[in-house]
Amino acid sequence: MNNKIILPLVFAIFISGCASNGPTYTEIQPKLPELAEGKGRVYIFTKDVDRGGKIDINNQYLGTLAWDDTFLYADLPEGSHTIKANSTGLIAIEYEYKFSLKAGETVFYEFERTWANIRLTKLEVDDVIDTISKCRYAGTASFK
Repeated sequence: MNNKIILPLVFAIFISGCASNGPTYTEIQPKLPELAEGKGRVYIFTKDVDRGGKIDINNQYLGTLAWDDTFLYADLPEGSHTIKANSTGLIAIEYEYKFSLKAGETVFYEFERTWANIRLTKLEVDDVIDTISKCRYAGTASFK
């Protein structure tokens, strides 16, 4: 076999290993528990980024986002919170974002990672629902 066949094959195998096999947002959204009194929900998702990253909220590990359209979520008490995003690679980057959450509120943050930068952007539900509906859950919770 020549390198023109081997290299793309190795790359395809590597890429498939990075993909999340979790259920999509559309599949689990109806199975999510109702918000408890005094809590809000935050979603963090990726869309077409070149690298994912580890996500902590209030110094608690939430999960790791892959670069292939994945999402995480957390139910948090009303108040101030901190998201930390860490990404490794040739350049290790850490990003910290502070936000406030109201009881009953649901917010969406898009995780963007380039070779030298991380950014979290808050988006309105109408602007994000088509994108996140295709994303796969990257957390550890089970939805049955």
